[in-house]
Amino acid sequence: GGALERDAPKASALAAARLKAELSEYQRLLDEKGIKDERVRRAAAVGQALPWYWCAWGLAQRAVLCSLLFAVATPGLVAWMPVWVYVKRRERMLMAKGPRWNDSVAETKMMVCALIVMAFVLGCLGYALLHRSAVPLAFIAYLYATMRLYEEAVADARSCYSLYKLLFL
Repeated sequence: GGALERDAPKASALAAARLKAELSEYQRLLDEKGIKDERVRRAAAVGQALPWYWCAWGLAQRAVLCSLLFAVATPGLVAWMPVWVYVKRRERMLMAKGPRWNDSVAETKMMVCALIVMAFVLGCLGYALLHRSAVPLAFIAYLYATMRLYEEAVADARSCYSLYKLLFL
């Protein structure tokens, strides 16, 4: 029994080293293909392999949803375009001043967008009260929904791309 007890730590260390090497290779492959471990982990958590039809069905669902969300959000995105163009121009001006201004970019974007949105909302509220119309309020709600739909569409596009990479790994 003594020889087995002495060899147990060596076997355990070898198994741990082999597992570490396999995990490193697995992570290297995921990194090389640009795939997040979360999708693979979720499938493994329920004790399943990741079947190709699961990836294909998820890819189709995400692609359709992404297309629909972008289609609904497009008019609102066009309405937001002047704000984004202005913010991008301000960003370029700050970046042209040199690298020490990099921290100011996000702050400037948030400040400019917040001021524009507040002015727009107040203007719409004033117009709605003056003309006794709910249309400006509905437009505010639509512009808010546009941003949410755009965020979801981008998330679905990223998920679709991730499933595409998994499917054709």
